[in-house]
Amino acid sequence: MLDQAESVHYRQAPKLLVQRQSVLDAAYLAHSERFVRRAPRPPELPTQVWINPPKKEEKAF
Repeated sequence: MLDQAESVHYRQAPKLLVQRQSVLDAAYLAHSERFVRRAPRPPELPTQVWINPPKKEEKAF
């Protein structure tokens, strides 16, 4: 994952995603032969980011 928890929490991640895509587009235009399958895309934004994820609660039967 490339996104820091802080950037997702403070809603800066979409802006960073746009910046990453512009860098990847420039790299593709400059060296398209390096990208065999398709133009590069940054990974999708995570829906949740945890520094310390909560522990799963045990179910009592």
